[in-house]
Amino acid sequence: MRKTDVIPDRSLPASGSICIDHELIRLIHFAKDNAFSLSTAAIVLAAEQRGIPWLRVNRDNVVQLGHGRRRKFINGTITSETSHEAIRRAADKRATNYLLGALGLPVPNQSLVHNADEAIAGAGMIGYPVVVKPLDSYQGWGVSVAMTTPEEVEAAFARARKFSKRVLIEAHILGLDHRMLVINDQLVAAARRIPAHVTGDGIHTIAELIKETNKDPRRGRQHENLLSLLQLDREAERTLARYGYGPGTIPPSGKRAYLRDTANLSAGGIAIDVTAHVHPENREMAILSIRAIGLDVGGVDFITPDISKPFHRVGGAICEVNASPGLRMHFTPSRGKRRDVAGPIIDMLFATGAGSKIAKSTKRAVASASPNLVSFQNESKSGDRRPGPADVRASSGCCRPSKDRPPSRQSLL
Repeated sequence: MRKTDVIPDRSLPASGSICIDHELIRLIHFAKDNAFSLSTAAIVLAAEQRGIPWLRVNRDNVVQLGHGRRRKFINGTITSETSHEAIRRAADKRATNYLLGALGLPVPNQSLVHNADEAIAGAGMIGYPVVVKPLDSYQGWGVSVAMTTPEEVEAAFARARKFSKRVLIEAHILGLDHRMLVINDQLVAAARRIPAHVTGDGIHTIAELIKETNKDPRRGRQHENLLSLLQLDREAERTLARYGYGPGTIPPSGKRAYLRDTANLSAGGIAIDVTAHVHPENREMAILSIRAIGLDVGGVDFITPDISKPFHRVGGAICEVNASPGLRMHFTPSRGKRRDVAGPIIDMLFATGAGSKIAKSTKRAVASASPNLVSFQNESKSGDRRPGPADVRASSGCCRPSKDRPPSRQSLL
């Protein structure tokens, strides 16, 4: 058993008895820590439904789909067809902004800065309010939205520097936050994302509402469940303070109290499916964006007041492109229709008629290429004898190069 397979803290309590509840909780956490991410699990399920075999390669989310030369790999929504250079381009928010802007796609004005003075100067040049964010972070880490004063920009710059040496000052775009999922040059889903929040009832404080909301069994740590837990941390307190609230505030009935400015699901945000409402021009905009970066699977973060109308008419901008977009907001939105977003990934990797397994003719060729190995396997199955060092040496001899020998297993598989 490997070290990572061991459940820690197996010591007994001082009394010598075992607390069943405590052990059960540890086992549940162990299972969750070793489970697939929701995106990977959805893709594996889609493969199973199509009769495609799969193999978990490690304790993370790397999975082999299919066998032999037909095999493919996934790690979440990154596939064996995903270009490393495309991932790097998407991670560099400045490069993404430049590439998309050069194509005439809507992007916000940006300024790359290295210190607080440059950040304040950049914000003045772009015009308040501004967004301050790390150049190459993800999941909304270090992002501050709608900064309106030099003092706020300076503080936001310090937060962003914790995640990247270089920081972007960006024009703040008014509108609703959307994630548009593109797979194989097709827009397969779109969701409107709403930042983490609680809704007041006129009775309970914000802290109490957060505690009550987190009792929802669908919520869990980060991406381990369908929704993420709400967090009452410094970032939440900072966001609440901007609206004149605090943890002890009792918001009016029906009034939302936001805990984050960014709408990331990992911080407790929710998603509403809007796929059917996307205007055709916005659809083409998303597809072209992913094509420009060079991704096979990508998410476009698009802010606009109304996604059912063309961006050039109502305004809007592409804030980021994600090279490893999560799928859970699409196959299990908080509201709206569930979308099959894992199936198109499998269909892209295994085109119709391509197959995912070793063909029977190939297996016969392998047998002819390795007679000693096949004979040994047959004898082992019959139980006549057990393998030993001589068997390994004999079977390995068939792999020596020979112009008279059939192709090797490696070339066939």
